Formats: sequence, C-alpha cells, structure tokens
Amino acid sequence: MYVVILAGGSGTRLWPRSRRSHPKHLLELIGQRSMLQETFDRVSDVVPAGNVLVVTEHSHAGAIRDQLPRLPAENILVEPLRRGTGPAIGWAATHVQRRDPDGIMAVFPSDHVIVQTDEFKTVLLLAAELAASTDALLTFGIHPAEPSTEFGYIHRGERHSVHDGRSVFWVESFEEKPTAERAREFVESGEYFWNSGMFCWKASVILREIERFIPDLHRGLQKLRNADDDIREVYPTLPKDTIDYGVLEKAERVLVLPADIGWSDVGTWSALLEVLASESGANVALAGGELLAIDTRNTLVCAPGKLVATIGVDDLVIVDSDTALLVCHRDRAGEVKKIVEQLEARAREEHL
Repeated sequence: MYVVILAGGSGTRLWPRSRRSHPKHLLELIGQRSMLQETFDRVSDVVPAGNVLVVTEHSHAGAIRDQLPRLPAENILVEPLRRGTGPAIGWAATHVQRRDPDGIMAVFPSDHVIVQTDEFKTVLLLAAELAASTDALLTFGIHPAEPSTEFGYIHRGERHSVHDGRSVFWVESFEEKPTAERAREFVESGEYFWNSGMFCWKASVILREIERFIPDLHRGLQKLRNADDDIREVYPTLPKDTIDYGVLEKAERVLVLPADIGWSDVGTWSALLEVLASESGANVALAGGELLAIDTRNTLVCAPGKLVATIGVDDLVIVDSDTALLVCHRDRAGEVKKIVEQLEARAREEHL
C-alpha cells in the first residue's frame, strides 16, 4: 500500500490572501507541531517511508524536505502551480502505478487532526483490504458531532459488507455544504456522514475513472506518466478540478467506511477552538493576543498583540486582522464567505 499526503494546498480561509489570519497557520504561531509531521508519523506506522508520497506546491517543497528527513527526496511531487485535488491525486496515482501496477493508494490531507491513532490504523488497513478486493472508490466518513454547515456530507445507501462489526455502505449521494436547517435534517436522519476528504482505492481504478469523467486531465497525465521532466510545461495545462466534484460525485461505485477516529479539519475557526480548548466550555486566545473573559464560554479570539475583553457572551469567534474585524457566532463561521463576496463586489480588496 502507498499513502499520498496532500500538503500546501488551498484550504478553508477566513480572509483570502491573508496568511496571518489563516487558522492552519495559527497552529504554527502558537507553537504546535507541524500537522504534516503528525500526518507522516501517523501513516508511517502502517507503511514504510518509501511508500509515502507528498504532493505539494513549489513554495512548500523546501520546508517539507526539512520537516520530513526520512522521506525520500524523489517522493516529494512538486506542482509548479496548484490545479486542485484532481490533478494532484491523478499525478500521484501515475507514480504509484509506475511502481506497482496493482498498487493501492490512500489519500490524506496534511492538515487534519486525528486523535484516535490506533483506530485510524485499524480503519486504514481495512480500507486497503477493501480497495484490493473491489474496483470501487472508497471514502472515509465521519459521524457528525453536530449539524455543521462547514462540511460536505455523504448520504449512505445500502450496506455493502460488515468487517469485525464495522459496516461499510454504498454511497447514495454527496451533498454540498448545507444550510443550517438541512444540516439538522442530515444529522437527525442518522444516514449522513461528514465528507472527510480522505480516500483509498487502486491507483489503476482512480485513473480509469479520471479517464471516464475528466478525459482532458487523463490525457495530460499520460504525458507525465513517463516524463516528469516536462512537469513545468504540462502541469499548467491540466484542467483545474477537485477529485470530489470531478470524479466521486459522478461515479457509480463508491463506498463509505465510517471512521470514528477523533477527526477534525482545523481549517475552520470553530473546529480550531475544539482542537485547542483545554476543556468543554473553555475559551482560547491565539497569536499573542489576550482575552479578559467575564461570564464568557466557548469563545475564540485571534487579535495579535491586543487585549480583547468580553462580558456575557457564548460561542463567538472574534478575529482582528490588519484591516478588518470579524465577530460571528461559532455556528455561522462557515458563512464568512458571504462577507468576502460582498467585499469583492464592492472592490474592497484592502480588507481581503
């Protein structure tokens, strides 16, 4: 089995183009160990380092070499520019297939927190076993902890199989990030999972599905299959697409494996609070800011170098950037894109 780590791609942002206000970057500011290193260590307990590939954009390549000294240099696949998860995963699949025509590949973003590592390893090995025995595409589903509007959802269909008490389901459909009302309906039905963006399949199968649903991408990947030296010329011509929209949402044979692994995507402000809070109801101040909290719970503040005082509030996200101040309820942090859209429409680029 091979593991592909997607590192340095586009994530959820608060203020686009403002790296300082990006939740994932804030983990670095407060001294957390690199999530890329955590991801690598987690998967290298299951597969040898030589079977781990990291796909990244060129500006991150040097840092990845420094952070992962055990990773062979040839296993860092450097994109000249970002084209989305479709090209990134497809390119990695050509490398896996070149090494092993029947190779299984699991795909993980580098910026996820997974607390239950033993369970993760068990689920990963089961996923590899399933991928080897079927031509289906497999995705990892997370039982929703709340009716979040910040994640896509997977609607499970009929049960495919049971393994040591673990059920695997056919995917009925993928749902985009829902409204709050729809999210509540999803969770109450018990038939939906959060879409984690983690996958497992045969390299040959995902390439076949790319050929079927994104033929222009497949033709470009064929040019790269035996000539990575042409990467700077060919890669920018690849169609920009996500693997979810480009392939998974259109494919007929997709399985979802429930993964209760203590998962969190800390690319959102509310999820970041859950990761960093010391206990239920705790408040968190980031990036050198200070929070004076009176009768305040579940509140995250990012105001570098400033004191923020709160009285009688719950469940807030307060973020102070160089030119803008955001105050919103945690449950609606995913709607910040509406503010971004309005600022763009008004040509207020200085606040983005």
